[in-house]
Amino acid sequence: LGKPFKFRSDLFEGTCLIRLRDVPTDDPISDAEYFLGRRRKFQAIVQGKFKEPLRVSDVLTGHEFSRPLKGLSPMWVVSAGCNLIKRLSPGVKITIHGNQPKALAILAGTAQLISADMPGNEPDITCNQIDEDISLFGGIFKSGNVSTARRKRHMASPSRAEKYAYDTESIYTFDFYQNILNTADYSLDLGFTKIGIGKILE
Repeated sequence: LGKPFKFRSDLFEGTCLIRLRDVPTDDPISDAEYFLGRRRKFQAIVQGKFKEPLRVSDVLTGHEFSRPLKGLSPMWVVSAGCNLIKRLSPGVKITIHGNQPKALAILAGTAQLISADMPGNEPDITCNQIDEDISLFGGIFKSGNVSTARRKRHMASPSRAEKYAYDTESIYTFDFYQNILNTADYSLDLGFTKIGIGKILE
């Protein structure tokens, strides 16, 4: 934790950096600087290349579980939590009950920041601030003046996201951070209540 590491999959190859607040790390000074003055409890930043062209609408992010969740909170709490997640990640599809619960959304409609760059121009993922720039997508993003909030709304729609594609030449950087999941005690802070999720995932 706290230091970039290389990884590869069938569709993507690159580097990942994960920072967790109040959790032992290999770079405590850098992590402390990142979280200073921020409510964030988590950051995961991924940078690299796709191995084949993919429609933006086909690349998803989220969570999938291989077995049912246990000891769920009352329905009103679960519904409030799902509504909060949907506000943070427009277009997310959530299945709480069932044998394989999941929450999945289009990556480009969920990531807090995205940068698409020609090789050599990509940002340093160890710095504390990444600037949004997806002008290489073209379309409404060509001018570089589209806000992050508008990009999320636009890309959260499969019918709009399918008009864009990830190529195999650009370096893509995806920055994810949030202040709801606290990995130090494995709880969800919904503002009005705090839910321990350790037993739910047992």
